Amino acid sequence: IKVYRGIYMSREEVRKKILKAALELFSEKGFGAVSVEQIADAVGMKGPNLYKYYKGKADIFNELHTLSEETYVPKMRMDAQTMEWIHNREELKIFSMNQIQFTINDSYIKKMRRVLTLEQFRSKEMAERATVHQLDNLKKQYIQIFDKLIDYGEIEPCDSEMLALEYFSPVSLYIQLCDREPDRIDEALKNIEAYIDFFIEKNFIKK
Repeated sequence: IKVYRGIYMSREEVRKKILKAALELFSEKGFGAVSVEQIADAVGMKGPNLYKYYKGKADIFNELHTLSEETYVPKMRMDAQTMEWIHNREELKIFSMNQIQFTINDSYIKKMRRVLTLEQFRSKEMAERATVHQLDNLKKQYIQIFDKLIDYGEIEPCDSEMLALEYFSPVSLYIQLCDREPDRIDEALKNIEAYIDFFIEKNFIKK
């Protein structure tokens, strides 16, 4: 397959180029504002030729979403083993800061989050995906973590759902700040760590 100034590429390599270009355009302009022709132009091909690799924009975005999930879920440690690993305040903080560093700094995840942010008021499907990522998954994960910490005697029995919301909601606001103003990432991370320390001091049983 001849593309890019006479350089020969495999079908898979071309598909990767299309995905990369599409993600860049979607994150800059929004999914709805980008045409198939613009994506094709960005990879140096005619619009109709793109359909040899993808059925259309939705097909491209679905693959981008699948790939982001394959990275996001393990990196965010959204699995049953995570709950078994966190036993105390120190482990909760280490886990949370690693999770936050990843979601703030991974360029692929940042761009996907930006697409959802841009499109959430235009598309019901995008709105639902944004809610899953920014609320539902985090709430479920931290409810399980705090339930375990209550069982371990690290936190007094309480409503773990309310505790989860109290924990990750301010952090989510700072992540949004980092997306809007990347030059404030260091400030945001400092404030996030200070908040986590405050939360732990307030809610964990002193021993």
